[in-house]
Amino acid sequence: MMDVVIGFIPWILFSSISTPEWGAPIALAATIVIERTSLRERSMLAWVGLIFFLSMFLLITILRVEWIRPYAFLLCNACLALVALGSVAFGRPFTVYYARKKTPPDHWDSPVFRGICRIIALIWGFAFFLMTVLSGLQLLDKSKDSNLILNWILPIGVLVVAVIASQKIPDFYKVKIMKKGGVTELPGISPLQTVGSGQQKAAYRTLGKGTAVLMLSGSHSTLHNWPPRLLEELAKHVQLYLVDYPGIGESACSSNQPDRSDIVQWLSQFITDLQIAPCPVIGYSLGGYFAQSLAVAHPEQISSLCLIATDCGEGRMMDQDVIDCFAEIPSLSVSEQGKRLASLLFSEKELPRLGPAMRPIFLSAALEPQVTGEVITYQGKIEEQWWQQGGTSAVLSDLNIPCRVIFGKEDRVVPAENSLLLAEKMQQSSTLVFDDAGHGVIFQYPKEIAENIVHFLPSTPT
Repeated sequence: MMDVVIGFIPWILFSSISTPEWGAPIALAATIVIERTSLRERSMLAWVGLIFFLSMFLLITILRVEWIRPYAFLLCNACLALVALGSVAFGRPFTVYYARKKTPPDHWDSPVFRGICRIIALIWGFAFFLMTVLSGLQLLDKSKDSNLILNWILPIGVLVVAVIASQKIPDFYKVKIMKKGGVTELPGISPLQTVGSGQQKAAYRTLGKGTAVLMLSGSHSTLHNWPPRLLEELAKHVQLYLVDYPGIGESACSSNQPDRSDIVQWLSQFITDLQIAPCPVIGYSLGGYFAQSLAVAHPEQISSLCLIATDCGEGRMMDQDVIDCFAEIPSLSVSEQGKRLASLLFSEKELPRLGPAMRPIFLSAALEPQVTGEVITYQGKIEEQWWQQGGTSAVLSDLNIPCRVIFGKEDRVVPAENSLLLAEKMQQSSTLVFDDAGHGVIFQYPKEIAENIVHFLPSTPT
């Protein structure tokens, strides 16, 4: 954010020169020379500076409007405060322009990027507001001592503090603000670890003690997108293994577009490498597809299944508007992706309450390795092939392991009758149904689901 300071050079020159008659033309020239690129790229600060210094030059230097002269420095600081605070109020922090110079374009719409730009703009806004107040006080007391203190010592101190804060804020924002309420803040969660090597390398975290339980997340998600409350309640009784799918972060991928069998083999090797077989598997949405496929291909590795908001590849297709929404998500900005996903997860009645409640989870997850476009593409193909090939519907009846199927009756992504059909095809199945929940049932009822799973797992003390 030091580029922001460079953008202030013309303003600093104007304030540093004792007479605005000379300060205005010098600052105007500095803006044209130093900020020529910024002017061409329509930087808010550069254009406001050009207009302000041109106005001061015409009014004070050329037209000699004397009544403006005493207020020149106050107007300078007030203008900067208005630009900084106003840009935040209108959702377009002036700092975004300078931050984009040092940040790859694919991060420009991330919550991390936008949050840091907003806070730094606020810091400078309040700094210039304080300097406006100091300029006003100096106009009331024109003694030499007050001029030294109010026009030099205190303003320089304010600027120094603003510069230091601008350098420190990115790390502070990530560690103290964004992590709050996320998975990484759960007491006892392990650092990000890896197991395996080459194309079998897998990144994971663990939480809790006891029976090892493998957690398989849904599409468009990483291991950091689980509801913290669900994990916290489960971890009181079992040890959770949260894993990132191939292609996410440090988890390796055998190809750019692995199919379902590739993922299943990769997960089987993950279980083998950690020596946790046989273990229960909890699969949510797409994770439920992998959990079923893993149990069919390697039943000796799975002791029980808990399938949440998922299906067996048979039943009623999701509505066309939902399909269109999913197809559109990869092309949207990060903020819009979050809004669309929330609209798919929750009913219209629950969205105003649960949408904002998910924000801390996804803000925290934004600090960790993200789901890339390649991952979204291969996951989409796997989901499409799941239905084309009938999923596991033809072989589920041969699977003789305990299974709990959990779903919400208002699920728009996986219709409730599909989850019920999945349960009916299993030899040892039971269901937990929430009448007013949608596809985001794990975010809506994390504690209730965790308690039910704990009582279901056969070897887990309750």
